[in-house]
Amino acid sequence: MDLKKWTKINDIKAKIESKWNKGEILRNSLEENNLFPLKIALKVPTSQEFSLYFMESLEWIQSLKREAKKKNSYELLEKEINFRIVGKNKIPTHVIIPTKEVALHLIQKEAEEKLFLMIADEFINIWPQNEDLRNWIYKYPFKIINHVGKNFSKLIAIIRWFEKNPRPNLYIRQLDIPEIDTKFMESHKPILEELFKILLPEESMDLSKKEFEDKFYLKRRETTVRFRILDETYQEQKFKELSIPFTEFKQWNPKIENIFFTENEVNFLAFPNYKNSIVIFGRGYGITLLREVEWLSRKKLYYWGDLDTHGFNILSTARAFFPHLKSFAMTEEILLGYKELWVEEERQWSFDIKYLTKEESDLAIKLQNNFFGKKIRLEQERIPFHVIKKHIEKCLHEI
Repeated sequence: MDLKKWTKINDIKAKIESKWNKGEILRNSLEENNLFPLKIALKVPTSQEFSLYFMESLEWIQSLKREAKKKNSYELLEKEINFRIVGKNKIPTHVIIPTKEVALHLIQKEAEEKLFLMIADEFINIWPQNEDLRNWIYKYPFKIINHVGKNFSKLIAIIRWFEKNPRPNLYIRQLDIPEIDTKFMESHKPILEELFKILLPEESMDLSKKEFEDKFYLKRRETTVRFRILDETYQEQKFKELSIPFTEFKQWNPKIENIFFTENEVNFLAFPNYKNSIVIFGRGYGITLLREVEWLSRKKLYYWGDLDTHGFNILSTARAFFPHLKSFAMTEEILLGYKELWVEEERQWSFDIKYLTKEESDLAIKLQNNFFGKKIRLEQERIPFHVIKKHIEKCLHEI
């Protein structure tokens, strides 16, 4: 007979822990509700078990009573039961956790509750009229403990600074807040963003933006576009390889006709020179950033990616905003021509193929369905370079 199913002291504590983990006890600390006294039903010996395991049953009862006699412990509810063989006996049926203090003592969470209340009081005392703040603290008590924690005074100092200095238009490194360094702000962006949304005036935020700095009018290091000028006669730039801020790239509009995108750095560096052309290092989904570059819509665009579901996913995504984008060296013929160079794709991607040509979508579907084998991938850098050059030249000679 398995006696483990009878409720033990650790089982009682686990029930209380469950209430703690759901935030119910901390919410009760903030605003008293009907959580306490907390009544917990016990799994008790059956009549047959009590008779067969009489001594074990008595020890089970005594262990619960010993714990109940301790300071700051639970109370026991007992019921007298007349067992057929052993007669009348009182057995515990429930424990009562009378107060929040007893619950916290049993699971040893007094320190966490004390920290929570101290932080909550600090915030509420500074912003007493902010109902959104009260609701947020009530809803997310563990964010107060785990993400605000003992750094609460620093976070408050940052919030107060932004209240006095809305839309600062500075880099985080430039913010002159006593005892606050760049690393602290960088590592606390998620919790700061939540608190800013609650505590800062609407006019000091732009929540339509994606990045933290953009939302709260801070400067940030700009994304750069890395590209090579392939035309040796092109005189506008003194350098053949450049990495420039995205905003400058948007305004550039070169007198160049052909734009190539590649995802592999070595291929980018080894890309051969051609007149009237540049190659951009796409870096995976970095190509999607270029949707904002208006002058690209007037150029001939060519994409070269890996022959796998990831490569076709990037191609499909990019073509959604550049419909005239053409792929090269991404055919079934090339894939099957280099079986010995296949590797396994780490993760297969599911995506909308409506932006692919029929030839591209047919191959993408086969790769998704493991038609040629499990997670087949032919990386672009494995294809012989003379083959790639032929495909590039074919692009350039298209009318």
